[in-house]
Amino acid sequence: MTTPKQKFVEIDRHYRPPGLRLTLDVDGATAQDIERGINAAKRVFLLAEISSYAAVSAASYMDLDDPNLQLTDQQHEWAGVWWDADEAAIEAACSEMPAGEKTYFFSLTWDGAAIPVNGQYIRSTTWVGKEKQE
Repeated sequence: MTTPKQKFVEIDRHYRPPGLRLTLDVDGATAQDIERGINAAKRVFLLAEISSYAAVSAASYMDLDDPNLQLTDQQHEWAGVWWDADEAAIEAACSEMPAGEKTYFFSLTWDGAAIPVNGQYIRSTTWVGKEKQE
């Protein structure tokens, strides 16, 4: 009996496919709110010196939880960059909105694509802003 051999996933940290772009949809957000959120996410990737594509690829491989496809320690960090960018995007987008529960969707897509490419099709819910103190 042959046991499948584990292998490390190959991800180029700088690869940026042509036409790939970040998207953000937030309940009640204006175009300016969305732009502010996208720009905040872009800063996270820039500071980490990694493309959004590499970060989301690492996060997607982690979600697969396939024992035959292993991520390096560095690639695990890249997945964390995707989640940090997600958090930065929603915080920035909602920074001028009233506090409250918001649902949002942060993803990557190609120009003209019908669906996002990161495989995260479920809207997330978060609380933004400071709670009112009475």
